[in-house]
Order: sequence, then C-alpha cells, then structure tokens
Amino acid sequence: MNKLISAMVTAAMVVVALAAFTTSSSAQGDPGCGCIADTKLYGTDFNGSIYFEQKGFMSPKVMTQTFVNVPPGIKDARIYTGVWQGSPGKGGFFNITIQNSSGSYTTDTYRACDPCPQATKCSVDGYQCGRCDALSNVTSSNWNHNQNFDLVNIHDYIVGCGVQFISFNATPYITPGQNTITVKTEACDACARGGWDGRIYLIALLVVYENETMPEITYWVNEGALYLEKGSDCDGPYDHLYASKYFNNSYVTPKKVKLWSLGWPHVINATNPAPQPGDPNTTLNGNNIGYPDITESHGTAGYNEVMLRWNNIDTTFVTGNSQFLEYYDDNPLYERAFVEAFIIRGPSDKPDLVVTDIEFPSTMRPGKTDTIYATVENDGDPDQPNSDAGPFHVRLYVDDNPVSTFHVSGGLDAGDSTTASFSVSIADESCPEFRVVADCNADCNGVITEDNEFNNEMREKYQVGYVIVVNSNSDFASLAADGWLPAGSVVSAGGIYYIQNLDITNCAGNGISIANTDQRFVIRNCIVHHCEANGIHFDNVTGTPGSEVEVYENEVNNNDQKGIKVVNSSYVVIDSNHAHDNQDYGVDVYMAHMPILDSHHITISNNTLEDNGYGIELMGFNCDVKCNTILDSIAHGGGEEGFGIYVSGNESTIHNNTIKGSDRYGIMLDSTTIPTYFNRIYGNDFIGNMKLDPSRPQAFDNGTNYWNTPTEVNYYYDNDDTHFNYTGNYWSDYDGNLHAGNYDSNGDGIGDTPYTIDGETGAADFYPRIVTWWMCGDVDGDGVVAPSSDGRRIYTNRIVTSIWAADVDSIPPVAPSSDGRRIYTNNLDCCKCTPCGSC
Repeated sequence: MNKLISAMVTAAMVVVALAAFTTSSSAQGDPGCGCIADTKLYGTDFNGSIYFEQKGFMSPKVMTQTFVNVPPGIKDARIYTGVWQGSPGKGGFFNITIQNSSGSYTTDTYRACDPCPQATKCSVDGYQCGRCDALSNVTSSNWNHNQNFDLVNIHDYIVGCGVQFISFNATPYITPGQNTITVKTEACDACARGGWDGRIYLIALLVVYENETMPEITYWVNEGALYLEKGSDCDGPYDHLYASKYFNNSYVTPKKVKLWSLGWPHVINATNPAPQPGDPNTTLNGNNIGYPDITESHGTAGYNEVMLRWNNIDTTFVTGNSQFLEYYDDNPLYERAFVEAFIIRGPSDKPDLVVTDIEFPSTMRPGKTDTIYATVENDGDPDQPNSDAGPFHVRLYVDDNPVSTFHVSGGLDAGDSTTASFSVSIADESCPEFRVVADCNADCNGVITEDNEFNNEMREKYQVGYVIVVNSNSDFASLAADGWLPAGSVVSAGGIYYIQNLDITNCAGNGISIANTDQRFVIRNCIVHHCEANGIHFDNVTGTPGSEVEVYENEVNNNDQKGIKVVNSSYVVIDSNHAHDNQDYGVDVYMAHMPILDSHHITISNNTLEDNGYGIELMGFNCDVKCNTILDSIAHGGGEEGFGIYVSGNESTIHNNTIKGSDRYGIMLDSTTIPTYFNRIYGNDFIGNMKLDPSRPQAFDNGTNYWNTPTEVNYYYDNDDTHFNYTGNYWSDYDGNLHAGNYDSNGDGIGDTPYTIDGETGAADFYPRIVTWWMCGDVDGDGVVAPSSDGRRIYTNRIVTSIWAADVDSIPPVAPSSDGRRIYTNNLDCCKCTPCGSC
C-alpha cells in the first residue's frame, strides 16, 4: 500500500478535484490506432502559466530524474512516464515515488497487463479494445491485483506493439522548488504473454501554477494516445496516417498561442521539414501550423524526438469554441501524442525572456576552446510597447559554475530573438551540465521585470571527449585533421581511413556515428562504452564487394541501447569484436522504416557477445553470421529480450556459432511482421538456452527456413572417422532423456530423431548433431579447457569435435597468443581459417 512520510503529505492524501472538461464522444476526434484523447485539465480567466519538462530516456527497471525550479502557486501537477512492454499481451509491475522538501510518497505497485494481445483487434474493434484503461480493465488479469487501489488518479494507455503511457495526478505531492521522481518496474508472468521488457522511456512533470502578476491564459491539458504507423502490423493490418483531437470551450483574447506535445519513442510529426502541399502536416482548424519551434530529443541526434513546442502559432487560427487539431503523415514511424498542453495567452504589457535552444558543436574535445550558442527569445506581446526588453545579460554555467557572459546591449524587442555565444574550454573528458540563464546579472536576480520569471533558463548535458561523428565522405578528411584527437587515432592509408585506438563514451548520444558515406573505412581496436544511445552506429553506409567497411577488434560495452547498430547499409564486416553488457543488442542490423529491409550483405563473424539484451538482431538479407560466441543474453526483468540471435529477414546464412545460456530462445526466426524465409541455419552449437523455461526447445521458427547444410558434407566424428551427410546443429537438450532409446543407431553423429523447434510451421532440425563440433575456448566456463568438459582436441588420442579445436598449435597449454582463443577476457578468434566450418 501507499508509503507516506511527513504530515503535510499525509494531509494531501485527500483526492484533489481536477478542473476538468471532457468533450462529448462525438467531438473527441480520431485516435488513429490509439486511444481517444480527452481534456483532463482546463482553465480560463486564469493568471499563471504551465511548467512542462521531460528528462531521461530508456533506463532499465529504475529511472530517477530531478526537476528543479518548479514554480510556486501549484494548482495541478501530473507525472507522465512510459514503459516499453516488449510486444502485445505482456506486462509487469510499476510504481512512482516523489521526494522533495516536504517528504516522500510512493504510489501503490500497480500491475499493467496488456489486455489486447492481438494487434489486429485494433481494426476490428475500432480502437484499442480495452487497452486505453489497462489498469482497470475488468477482463484483464490486472483487475484482481489493482481493484483496491486508486484508479481515479492513475491511468495506463497501451498502443502499438507494447508502448505504455502512464499518467498520475500528483497534485498533492509536488512542491515548489526541487522534486525528485523515481519510476520502478518489475516483471511478472501473470499477463497473457508473460513479463514485459520493463525499460522506462522517460519521466515528465507538468505543473499548472497561479501567479497574479502574470497575464491571463486559457489552458487545456489533453491526455490520450494518438498513434500513427505504417506497415509494421503493430496497429493491425491497416495503415494509420491520420489522427485528430479537440480543445473545446471559451478562451481569453488570443495574443500568444502555444502547443506543447509529448510522445515516445517518437512524437507525431517531429521530423517533418517546412511542409509543402501534400507533405505530412499538423493543422489547427485547417491551418498548417508549420515546423515546431523547439524539438526535444534523446539518444541519436534528431531520432528519438519526444517533445515538440510550437510557441508562436498564428492567433487567427483560433476560431469559435472548438479548436480542432489534426495530424497527417503518409510515412509515420511509431508516432504518438500522449499529452498536449494547448495555451492561449491574453494581452501582456511586459517582456518575457526565454532560452529556447542550446547549440553545441558536433563534438567537443578536452582542452579545446569551443563556441556554444544559445537562442533567447522575447516572448512578450509585440502589440504592447512595454513588452520590449532593455539591455540584459545571458550567462553560461558549467556544472553550476559561471563560465561566460554575453551582453545583449541593444535589448530585445517583443517577438524577436537573439543568439548568445559563449567560449568554453573543458580540460578533461567529462559529461558536464551546461545551463544558460537569460537576464542574469552579477547575482543572477535579473534586471528585467517579466511576465514569467520562472522560464529564463535551459539545462542540457553534453559530452566532452573523443566522440566520432561523420555525416559525409568529406567529413573523414576533417576528422583526420582534427588535432585534438589522440595522435594516430584517425589516419588515411591506401584510400582507407582508419579510426583506431580510441576510448570513447558519450552521455548524450552515440559513441561513433557514421552516415551517408561510401568512403571505405575501418574501425579497429577502440573501446566504446557507456553511451546514452549506441556504441557504434551506421546509417546509409555503403561498402562494395572486396572493399567492405570493417569493424574489428573493438570492445563495445555498457551502452544504453545497442553495442553496434547498422541501418540501411551494405557490405559491412563486423569481425572479432567483444560486445558485452549492452542494454539492447550486442550487434543490431535494422532498417530505416519497418517493414522494408534495407541492409544487406552484412558479415558478423568471430565476435564474442556476452550479457546483452540480445546477442544479435538480424533484420536484413543475404547476410552471413558465422563463428560468433554468444553467451548469456539477458531478459531484463524477465522481459522481451534474452534471445541469442533474433532474425526477421531472409536469405541469410547463420552457421558455426556458439550460442549458450540465453534466457530465451538461442535463436528466434520471427515471420510475424516481416516475412522470414530461406535462411539457412547449420553447424551451430546451442547449449543451455531458454533458461527461463528449460522445458521449451532452444529455437523458434514460424517462417520457411532450413536447419541443415544445403548439401551433404564430409565431417569428422568418433576418432576422426569421416562421414558424409547433411548436418544440422548441436542441441544440448537433445539426448536419451528427450529421445528415449538409441538416438544415434548408426554411430554417424547425427541423431535419428529430428529436434523439434517451436513455432507455427512444424520446423525441425532433421540432422541434429549429437556432439559439439565447432565451438572453441572455455565452453563450460570453468576457466580450464579440457576434453572431458569442453569437447576439445588437446592431444591426438581424444574424440574430436572439429579437426581444428582449442589447441591449434598442438603445444599445450591453450593460450591466446598461440591459439587465438578467448578464455574469459582475452582476445578470441574461434575460426580464423577460411572458410569457417572447414577448419
């Protein structure tokens, strides 16, 4: 039950009545394939404003964010957060904690099961079949758990393939000043398809506050889950390109009109350029409101856009007592509008200085003097001469230390903006917080009397270090000439650029980002770690046969998303890397727009992938995945991850890999959304996968794929005797207990009975190997390579699993320097002979 500290918070347990206005069902608009959006908060003839901030992105299980400078005069406060569920039908537990000067409050721990496991019901039922009140849906398994909890002030909306939006009326618990909010998630197996992924998208805080010195406003806070998507089947069999909603009721005389929209993993229409006729657009009462003034994003720059702010909508677009907001996008990518604050401000006779943007250089190097720019706007009323601002200062703080001051000597007229510039040099690698404050004199109390004294600053963290950014062929030459990188870290030789020997982290994006290039390059011997997004990210990188792009002998670890991600690229070789402890995938081959496969001829070989959410995701075609060691893929919180290899593509070959200890399937070939066919899987060793349910097979296939060699081959078994047959894969759970009796009656090393594979197509390995043949190194993880436990040739008088095995040079002991093997943290090359599999 609720945990409560402090008498003030105890008194605040009384449910606060919301100033709510809800439209009639006939005027609610079109949710796309989401949930109808209702006005939850409405007020007019009201002096004050709205504080609306979002922080964080994609944290596993626990996210904590601190919101500073929450204004006094709090009228209403709401916390918004979201959880990545994993796929339809999943769910788990969550709660929210608020800490501030008045004490600490924790909600009940709710169970959020998705009551709609079949995405296609979306189109059958009109919208969302009960997913728009998931906590209180009596047909779901939530009900018994949640029925005695507060279901008035907390709600959960679910849209698409498992994105949850949680809204909490936190009015009694938010106080002026600093508030720290923590969201925790935990998996459970009681939902239709088991536990969720549990990663938390972000935390946002919205506060409506009163202040008699400020202008009158009318405001609406509209909550729901509008959803646009094309082609993924996450929204049923039909595309949803359009959505709409209303803001109804009277309002003050419009002098300033604003719309702030929050959604994830992408907010609707964030990335559209200045619209042209027929382009995606957002309209108010039929009028295109154009590109947002501010786009707030996380991770890869410009990708995970989560909040849009239109701050200067034409006041003539507001008409009548029913404001109609419409969205259209003919190629949407998981776009949502969960919360929107619509604000109409009345006449004002004061200026209002707002920092609307901080612009950093593409990279900041230790010791280098860089220039940071900040945009400051006077949000006052141009019709009022007293709204012009006189001269003022803008100050830059780094980790709350004043660094540089910019003087706006000519002041700033209402409706205008100016750019402040600051020179800054950070001596060491770090992730400082940069804070820009407008109207900041010596003690930062300000000299300009403003409409709103609570919106003068912006904060943003940025990495100072050795981040690599390339967006065109010409950027490689600039990178090689960057004198602030360590000597020899970027060099050109023989028409190839080498990025090498760097230690890279990035608290604000990718470690290495390379896009839009057909320049041949190599990334080698780098450590890329603890990045907010991906360690290494390729987008539209084009190699050619014989001139492939290469990524080899790097360590990529502890990144918030993927270790190595490849999108819309071709002829890339990812070889001999160690990717471990990344939140999502060790290696991810993905696409720019689902379900269109755009990556091809990607070779993933000889890598060691340990303790990632997935080992490898392969959404491409004509790829080669070979000789990798994939260990202990983790289902975070019992969630969607935990696969050794996940495939949703076609005509690739996956062979001679060791896949061990995955929480879920060692390999999953998933044809649910993208047709998955003609992949060939053979020569792999599957050992102890499906740890969360050992009774299940170690593989899944619901497409049309092949689980053995394409032809009969020569192979060794039983003291090097040669055999000739088709061969499949080794399965550690294929034994006499599973298949009673003599399961290799002719002694050829191929099981007599097929190994059954989960799925809907009757897939099976018809030629299962009964011993491990292609693995190398310390398979059972005991630190010793021994034939009894590892099935290795160490001398010539033991059973072999490959003509090449652990002791390559036949000189004991097994050592990385002589045998090219990985024993724990040493370098690994399991199959360096060519071709792999004939070793």
